[in-house]
Amino acid sequence: PYTTLFRSEDSHSFIRFSLHDLTYKIVYSTNEIKDIAHIVAYKKTIIILSRSGDIYFFNTLTHCLDDVYKSNEYRNVGRLVVTDYVLIELPSLGRDIYFIERNLKKCRVYSSYPKDFEYIGDEGWSKYKGIIECFDKYILTPRSSNYIMFIDKKTGEISWEKPEMPEKFEMIAYYIGYDGIVHENSLKLPDLVEYVVK
Repeated sequence: PYTTLFRSEDSHSFIRFSLHDLTYKIVYSTNEIKDIAHIVAYKKTIIILSRSGDIYFFNTLTHCLDDVYKSNEYRNVGRLVVTDYVLIELPSLGRDIYFIERNLKKCRVYSSYPKDFEYIGDEGWSKYKGIIECFDKYILTPRSSNYIMFIDKKTGEISWEKPEMPEKFEMIAYYIGYDGIVHENSLKLPDLVEYVVK
């Protein structure tokens, strides 16, 4: 039967819900896992990332934690990418990308950014919004960086591509067409007036 794994609102329990007979069961409950940032299913394991950078490996067959990686500092991470060779923690409000070997023995901070790479926008924003799976790569959509990140699913190798930003009037047309509302922080008033009278 098809099942889905949920975490409870207090983030202390994992609940397996059966779509077959609409029943649920608490499969794991703990106070050990705090401040969950991201959950990833990988083979028969649910991998749980906390904001501090700790990683928990929950076995879906035994309903137990198989392993735990404890970071030695608070990292403020928000996304986890799992590849065949490394686990990659991406920043939420932090700034660094961490590579952790699959055997959990070594961790290193990523440093091979493009020369003009920068985080832009509000400091309160998570750095990456979503993850798209595409053939042999993961594509990470930036929320506050000026590059799109590509991660090789096997090796964890990162490559970057700078998106072509839309012109000013394309952005105005997008905002107007999206919901008919142009928010004050989205555009400058003189640009909007120029678009309207054009």
